[in-house]
Amino acid sequence: MDKKRTPFLWWTLCALAFCSSFGCHLAFDEQTGETGHAFLARCAPAAHSAAEAVGTGGELPLGVPELQGCLETSGQLQDAALRESRCSLCPEGCVVVLLLEALAFPVQHVDVRLCSSSLMFYFRANAYFKDFEPHWTLDLRDNLAPLVNVRRGQCAAARERELQGRSLPQSLPLPELTSRRGHGSLPREEQAAVLIAATPAMLKKYQPFINLWRCYALRHGHAFLLETDEGEAPAPNWLRWYAARRYLPLYAALLLVDPDQIIVAPCWDLSIIELAGTWPEYARRPLPDVGLRDFGRPQTLNNGVALLRNSVRGRFFLELLLEKARWFQTIERDQGPFDETVLEVLGMEAQLQRGEPRLGLGAACAAVHRRSGFLGLLLVVLTSGRMGISQNRGTPFIPQTE
Repeated sequence: MDKKRTPFLWWTLCALAFCSSFGCHLAFDEQTGETGHAFLARCAPAAHSAAEAVGTGGELPLGVPELQGCLETSGQLQDAALRESRCSLCPEGCVVVLLLEALAFPVQHVDVRLCSSSLMFYFRANAYFKDFEPHWTLDLRDNLAPLVNVRRGQCAAARERELQGRSLPQSLPLPELTSRRGHGSLPREEQAAVLIAATPAMLKKYQPFINLWRCYALRHGHAFLLETDEGEAPAPNWLRWYAARRYLPLYAALLLVDPDQIIVAPCWDLSIIELAGTWPEYARRPLPDVGLRDFGRPQTLNNGVALLRNSVRGRFFLELLLEKARWFQTIERDQGPFDETVLEVLGMEAQLQRGEPRLGLGAACAAVHRRSGFLGLLLVVLTSGRMGISQNRGTPFIPQTE
């Protein structure tokens, strides 16, 4: 039986290899009948010249007739090139189509949402490279990462244009929020609320965590909000931030919690919101406008538990964050935009405090921020893969240096 199967498998593999290489001999452009090999011979050199120009910070050489003709062809074929089923016979041709579309994308005249969407062409082209051994596109494959970084820089420049003329609003004095009275004895506008959001399909999975946070809110006299209306949120990760926009004007502060977070037992009697308003160094100050967990190297920021105050700056931070909800290719949907928003407000704060030009997103802005009064950190510990509130302590966002 095995001996009979061996020739069959050998011929099958040979046939697949033959079809894979033979596919580019077939019509690649159904409208003109141009084969894949003819398209590659005509447009791969043009794509290489365009990539070299863009990768070195130059302009796309649109005056070259060959490039103009190839861009017209790629524009007609881009929809087919994005569908994997249409690229199985000649994936190298699809790579050239996608790279031409990415290189010619008018990033100088679009917002970040559209600019970030153009990264899709690069990422899909990179996925196709696993299906063939490059012949016409070897240099393009080796330089794909620098081209992606150039596009990211262009998207950052687009964000700089969007932020021109915007500044951190002046903070208005608000009373401290440290009362331990039950939420029934406080007017709603003086209460803090714990907000959890989950899609209806995930409620059963997260029910134990939801119950825990509800009990925690009752234990410390906070209101408890459970949002399940997906509404306008583009993805489940954004659900709680859109809910925060609706509920924040109704409460003094919101503690936004991912539904997979738990409270470790030693922290059950500690209220995050009270700790945020009673740090020794902030004893005569109200809650921070935004609170987030502390982190150590090599970690990054984490918004699994975040505090938003119903203040001018708290609402401003939320709106800056929600502007990024329609961006493409972001880290964990909302986490990358959250990190970007932190950098943006720190840059605005430096400009407001010292009158310095606002730092661009590519600058090492953390190194020059001595102390941020805008952001406060809630120090948390990681236990069994989950978040838990730590001991009664807090730190400024950037430690004071002399």
